Amino acid sequence: MKRKIDQTEEPEVAATPTKKPSETKATWDNLGLSPRLLQGVAQLNWHNPTDIQAKAVPLALEGRDILAKSGTGTGKTAAYVLPVLEKVLQRKEKEAKGAAAATSVLMLVPTRELADQVHRSIESLAAFCAKDIQAVKLTDKVSTTVQRALLSANPDIVISTPARAWDNVSSSALSLANLTHLVLDEADLVLSYGYKEDLQNVARSLPKGVQTILMSATLTPEVDTVKGLFCRNPALLDLEQPEAEGDGITQFVVKCAEDEKFLLIYVIFKLKLIQGKALVFCHDVDRSYKLKLYFEQFGIRS
Repeated sequence: MKRKIDQTEEPEVAATPTKKPSETKATWDNLGLSPRLLQGVAQLNWHNPTDIQAKAVPLALEGRDILAKSGTGTGKTAAYVLPVLEKVLQRKEKEAKGAAAATSVLMLVPTRELADQVHRSIESLAAFCAKDIQAVKLTDKVSTTVQRALLSANPDIVISTPARAWDNVSSSALSLANLTHLVLDEADLVLSYGYKEDLQNVARSLPKGVQTILMSATLTPEVDTVKGLFCRNPALLDLEQPEAEGDGITQFVVKCAEDEKFLLIYVIFKLKLIQGKALVFCHDVDRSYKLKLYFEQFGIRS
């Protein structure tokens, strides 16, 4: 005979511990990269990919256009360099020996310093396949003749500012006929440096089907403009950075020449690197008025 359960009595239920679904942490081995590139990563002592690398590399290898927002120091350079190197290696494996060299990757950056950084990253990550990948940068202070000589071998990867790139495209020194990948790093800055017309010219010269990767520290109207020029339904990666812990105020000091101060403060406010209201101290009243007029030219309220 079954015992009747009193209304105040709850039936006993065996407690089964619930396990939270374990998040599989991305590793370099499961990103789809060639062994030679993984050797380059290991040589740099990079144990695990960062968030931007773990998300961007697989999407890039799938052939997706990408618009990624990620701050400085997050590993975003490697996030586009690695898949681009992988695609270059894959293309060369399919080509017959003795096939004509062709430039398949164009990387556009706003400054010479960033071009140097990108070139160093390529050299490090491609250390074990250097004979199969040729990369040149056009940002050094060299003559047009030297630039043409660098491009005459049709290097796999060209790193340049938009202006230098377009100068060489318009003079037929740089051919985009075989281009498969276009990368724009610091996409939120390229228009601020006055490259809009150069970008428009490059966009009109691209062959159909070029895969585009845009990297930016912020998502601004300028980035939307660049996206409209180059991207086709890009995958959006908006990686929020965790807030820094700790009390007190963090101070940053930038040593710069007198003629660089206005450009630096413009970049700080235009890219919204300072959130909320800001108090700017100037040397004297005249300097304060000069800075106010400078801000007004760029639509920065002060």
